Amino acid sequence: MKQTNKLLALLAVAALTASSAFAVTKTWTGATSIAWATASNWAPSGVPATGDDVIVPANLSNYPELSAAATVRNFTLNGGTFRTNNNNFTVTSNLVVNDGNFFAFSATITADNIDLNNGELKIQGDKLDLGNDLTLDGGIITVTGTDFNVDNDLFFLSGYLDFDGYNMTVQDDFTYVGGGFQNEGDYVRTRNFIYDPAGATHFLNFELQITNQFNFQSGYLVTNSTHMVVFDNNASATGASNNSHIVGPVKKEVANSNNNTFTFPLGNGGVYAPIRISDHQQEQNGDFFIAQYFSSRHPQAGANFGSGIDHVSQAEYWILDRGAVSGTPTTDVNVRLTYDENTRSGLVSSGNDLRVARWNGSQWVNQGGQGNSNVAGFVETTNRVTSFSPFTIGSSTSANPLPIVLLDFNAKPIENSVNIKWSTTAEINNDFFTVEKSVNGTEWMSIGEVKGVGNSEVLTNYSLVDASPVAGVQFYRLKQTDVNGEFTYSSIVPVKFGSAATAGVMVYPMPASTVLNVDLNNDAESNVDITILNTMGQVVLKTTVTGSAHQLDISNLVSGVYFIEVSSEGNVSKSKLVKN
Repeated sequence: MKQTNKLLALLAVAALTASSAFAVTKTWTGATSIAWATASNWAPSGVPATGDDVIVPANLSNYPELSAAATVRNFTLNGGTFRTNNNNFTVTSNLVVNDGNFFAFSATITADNIDLNNGELKIQGDKLDLGNDLTLDGGIITVTGTDFNVDNDLFFLSGYLDFDGYNMTVQDDFTYVGGGFQNEGDYVRTRNFIYDPAGATHFLNFELQITNQFNFQSGYLVTNSTHMVVFDNNASATGASNNSHIVGPVKKEVANSNNNTFTFPLGNGGVYAPIRISDHQQEQNGDFFIAQYFSSRHPQAGANFGSGIDHVSQAEYWILDRGAVSGTPTTDVNVRLTYDENTRSGLVSSGNDLRVARWNGSQWVNQGGQGNSNVAGFVETTNRVTSFSPFTIGSSTSANPLPIVLLDFNAKPIENSVNIKWSTTAEINNDFFTVEKSVNGTEWMSIGEVKGVGNSEVLTNYSLVDASPVAGVQFYRLKQTDVNGEFTYSSIVPVKFGSAATAGVMVYPMPASTVLNVDLNNDAESNVDITILNTMGQVVLKTTVTGSAHQLDISNLVSGVYFIEVSSEGNVSKSKLVKN
């Protein structure tokens, strides 16, 4: 028996080899007419057989049209127009359109892979029978007649998809790298969506429905209340980060059972700020949740605190609403908020005091929880939430988070002094401000204190005058101290003062971590050569720019001491640079 099976296997391999050996590459010439079935229109002469490869060149007078169904192994269109005239066309391997027009009309197009690199593929939406991948890397796919069904994977790299008002379903993976959508229908539905537009931002103009997983690779996707990303009851998101997330509302559907813990992949196009729901109870089909993140102060964030809430965040909040397709929603969930002192949430000095706070229309209600760490982490409700509205981070004590919203901070030389001004749009438990000054960017001294208003919901302006500036460059920063002694610093503001400013070069901050600012008092059209050298005199960064204000990315430099040379209009300035 084993010998018989082995013989059959050898015969099968031999048959396949023989079939490949007899495959012929047929090139369309159109020498006689437009008829596919005319032998004299092909080189070598003869109508393509099932196992043949077909090439249709560009710049011909006649182009092929089918009068009956046809099958080939590979088909490549390099120009002109190929018409099926509603006859089915099968390509057992690869169908490639490099240019020209492939008009399928209502014919069924069967292929293992389809690659559109330019030109147009026009097909009725339900007439694509795909073995593996549809790749759009230029040109345009035009859908006609019905909704478009891709029964395997879709790779959208560039070009256009024209839906002619119809919807699209991708049965497996939809990878989006680039390209545009035209005449969109109501929705695009896919099992998995891989989003990787090389860091770009795109705006969604249809409802994107995810049945399994949204995979974030890079870039931001902007949604609105009409065109959202909608996750099925057991779908999820992965890979979201500061560099890739959704800006706008996201919808999560609910079913009677099998509702997964779900993290809404939200942010503001710069920072990632997820909110999570879990532990569903009293689920019902048709319920849903919609969440959106706002990197700003909630309008009611300054007053009306319920029991256990001392104050709430002045930096951010989330809208988490519950709804139902029909009737009254019943699904209750636990809610988890996230925080990050380094990027978005303000000072977090005592994570244990953090709470989930919900605005119920008249006050901030304590939904319990406890922060899991200082600096960055999460806080989750103690019990399931049964009413939904705006949520934010609250604190049970006067600690956490930054109790002011600083609108601006600036310093400007005026005659023989420097005028320092700043404004706040909200304050909670703010005690006083300290203005600090440095002549080297590392050593600081206080030049005055200004009392804060304590608690405020309105714009408040402050100022202080430095009556003793030094000639050259000095730096200013603002220290804010709240009533329990905790404090935080503003960004650093440099000022050029006096005669030394006319020809000076200002390099700041010092020390620097990721970005180095270089400001010159020069002609905005002048070329500026900037060179950074290590202590051995080796050049580690060199660039030529135009203008008077520049930023250098020094994040790749190792920590240590460097020297920076700035050359402009024949003048060379040298100074020391300390990299943290």
